[in-house]
Amino acid sequence: MYPLLAAVFFVSIAMGMFLVLSAVLRTKIWRERRPSLLFFGLIWFVPYFIFVAFFTGPVELSRYPIAETSPYRLPWKVGDTRFVAQGNRSFTSHRGSQTYAWDFVMPNGTEILAAREGKVVEVVHDFTGIGLESNFIRLEHSDEQTSVYAHIKHQGSLVKVGDYVTQGTAIALSGMVGQTIFPHLHFYVTGKDRVNSIPVSFHDVEGKIPFAGRSYISGNTRDATALERVRDSITKSTWSNGLSGWSSVLEFESCSAVSCAVKVIFSSPQICRGSETSNEWCSELRDSGTALFTAEGFLFTSGDGTAKAFCRLTREESGTTRNKLEGKECPDSFTSMMAHTKK
Repeated sequence: MYPLLAAVFFVSIAMGMFLVLSAVLRTKIWRERRPSLLFFGLIWFVPYFIFVAFFTGPVELSRYPIAETSPYRLPWKVGDTRFVAQGNRSFTSHRGSQTYAWDFVMPNGTEILAAREGKVVEVVHDFTGIGLESNFIRLEHSDEQTSVYAHIKHQGSLVKVGDYVTQGTAIALSGMVGQTIFPHLHFYVTGKDRVNSIPVSFHDVEGKIPFAGRSYISGNTRDATALERVRDSITKSTWSNGLSGWSSVLEFESCSAVSCAVKVIFSSPQICRGSETSNEWCSELRDSGTALFTAEGFLFTSGDGTAKAFCRLTREESGTTRNKLEGKECPDSFTSMMAHTKK
């Protein structure tokens, strides 16, 4: 349907310009065939305007989450205003898998901010100019939703795969690359399939979703007070690795208003033995004699505070590091270490 809608849109633009210029310049064809041209314009544009008025835009607003609890904020600098060229179920595209997408007009080189904190899982920024292929960045979030930021500038990514970014972090520069005729940010959120867009709302949008033809002011900023509160609460928490004879060191990787990425480094003078061998981490170390073991994850303070996030377990062995459980839920032994904190 997208190619058809796009074709109808561009034909309508061309026809409208032709009719207006013919009338203003009083061309020969206008003077000789004005009734026919007016009739043709009428039978073309009236149905098209009816389609735009009644068969485009968001439907079933109850499917969108309420704004007050939405983890998403508009993806540009706080206080700046951006125009929505296309919204959900638009008249030109944004159908099918892209039904719940938005096009926010941005000059080339505008900083794009993370609408929600998450892990960078895809970065494509090698394409140039208008064409079928577009540059984009994809962030994965704690509930397995992903947010996609498309049409970014050539080499315009400010992050790399594997980075964990907080909400409000600059992740890219806007551009005009791919299927576009003007510089803008194409933004949408997917579910687990990473293909089909899903309805989401924005915490900083009154009425919860942006509509085409309107402008919106971003409220995308980090709460420094909340950040310090979360960091302080985790710092004061009791950490125990549950392995007798082992010591642990807690390091902060990064924090936001709702979570902290942490690293715990374990060391032991001896190989795991005895009852400890049932522990999954010790099982990894049992035969290697490794004395250093690292666990990484993200501690979230929202909800019940449990540590369900991205995990990476590594062990140093003969000068190399082997990854385990990349991008999966934290194992129970890691979860048990996470103190339940409150904001």
